[in-house]
Amino acid sequence: MKKILITIITTMLVTNAYAGGFQLSEYSLTQLGRAFAGYGVVGDDYSAIAYNPAGMCLRNSGAQTGVTIVALNSEVTGRVDGIKGKDGRLKDHPPVPHVFAQYKANDKTRIGFAAYTPYSFATNYSKYWFGRSHALESRITTIDYELAASYNLTPKLTLGAAIIAETLEAKLTNNVDGYSLAGLNSRSKVHGDSFEAVYDLGLLYKLGENTRLGLSYHSRAVHQIRGAHKVNTPMGDMYSHAGTKLVLPEYYTLSAYHQINKIGLSASLKWTNWSKFKTLDIWSSSNPYGVRRSVGAVDENWRDTWMVSLGTDYYYNDKWTFRAGISYDQAGVRDAEHRTARVPDANRWILGVGASYKINDKMQVDAGYSHVFMQTSKSRNQLPNNGSTLQAKFNSSINMVGISFQYNF
Repeated sequence: MKKILITIITTMLVTNAYAGGFQLSEYSLTQLGRAFAGYGVVGDDYSAIAYNPAGMCLRNSGAQTGVTIVALNSEVTGRVDGIKGKDGRLKDHPPVPHVFAQYKANDKTRIGFAAYTPYSFATNYSKYWFGRSHALESRITTIDYELAASYNLTPKLTLGAAIIAETLEAKLTNNVDGYSLAGLNSRSKVHGDSFEAVYDLGLLYKLGENTRLGLSYHSRAVHQIRGAHKVNTPMGDMYSHAGTKLVLPEYYTLSAYHQINKIGLSASLKWTNWSKFKTLDIWSSSNPYGVRRSVGAVDENWRDTWMVSLGTDYYYNDKWTFRAGISYDQAGVRDAEHRTARVPDANRWILGVGASYKINDKMQVDAGYSHVFMQTSKSRNQLPNNGSTLQAKFNSSINMVGISFQYNF
């Protein structure tokens, strides 16, 4: 029984960390339409609070709210040692809402507040798919509550900073491997949560009236996840406490914007320090404050990632703006041995289109759409302790669509 419990805990929590590799940037619909080019320096909405707080200087007082639907679709073929079942299919549509507001205190100072989701992932497989012992349902969501400020140090240079309260919630289920092999339907379910404080720093430099550069830094978050764990088995339900330390890494973003007549050109380069994520140590305990028993450090072997984006805006008239963009985004997962069923991440290309309509001087509506072309990927991921190996091929894509509303005070 003890060996089964350790296997279950490891199965559930090892894959938890992979959701952290699936960063979101979809909390701006103008950015979505540009495929995330020009983070925080374009100045056409209030999302600079989250991307680069120095960019708040480009707007006066106002607010915006919106939502993006992130629709994942993936077909999975393959097998797991000794387990037969249907091909897998991932299909989920988690909403990603956001709220931004800022106030112009004086000609030099802006103060802002934001609530948004920087990490979110949801995958669901059918209960009879061949990899059901590796994953069934996975849901990981963080929400950031941010207080930010910017200050014009000179007419050309603006500095920004923010403090962030970040919450994390997780729900993970899978079949218990040993019982699945015997043809019995036994399921493991874990809920976990965490809270951590992080910060943002940013600067914006104006090279001219229509040209500017921005650089921002987002600190890492070290989440101590704790949760309740339940397993229903033919011998009765088992309960335990389990947890792990999950590090969401720091990242830097360099962005640029230049306008020529009715055309706006934007670009961004983002680096994320995923290479520090090499192992994941899991603990379990009969109670949350008792002696914790390590069930082993799991090899992750992630790599640093780059994202490069190019975008353009066409200012058609005083009412309409149209935009498009393209991005290339690396995955943190290095190889098939470290790719899991919960988050089958892979390198991807992103194509985006969008439009804004100015209702009047105070109100504006933004809409955006991006399609993510995921590289076909393979998995040969082995669960620790029991050696069960997922041999799978993933054909995946993501559609993202959303709408937002801006109001200038």
